[in-house]
Amino acid sequence: MGDWIRCEEDTIVEGKQALTIKSVLACAYGGKITFVTDGQND
Repeated sequence: MGDWIRCEEDTIVEGKQALTIKSVLACAYGGKITFVTDGQND
């Protein structure tokens, strides 16, 4: 598995940069994995 890109550099969670709505992970089958929503209620 690859590394997430576009992470929050200033926020560390369990030793890793925090993911945001803009974070992307390359899929092993040629696509990309992204977030559809940020999960926050309005």
